[in-house]
Amino acid sequence: MTIEIKGKVKVLNSTEQVTEKFSKREVVVTIDSDSKYPQDISIQAVNDKISLLDSVQVGDSITIFANLNGRESKG
Repeated sequence: MTIEIKGKVKVLNSTEQVTEKFSKREVVVTIDSDSKYPQDISIQAVNDKISLLDSVQVGDSITIFANLNGRESKG
């Protein structure tokens, strides 16, 4: 499922090399900043998608299209 997130970049972490073949980079986006209760959403870019964040800076207004996935809790 693909979702669209529009907001302002609050945090842009550096790339983390997890294993030889897997790296990730986290960005935190503030949505609904004009509302009484703004929300911070953490999004991870992995492997080949990390380069999409190279031109992004803290404070930028951005739109992110992300794949939302999860797992059923077991216990």
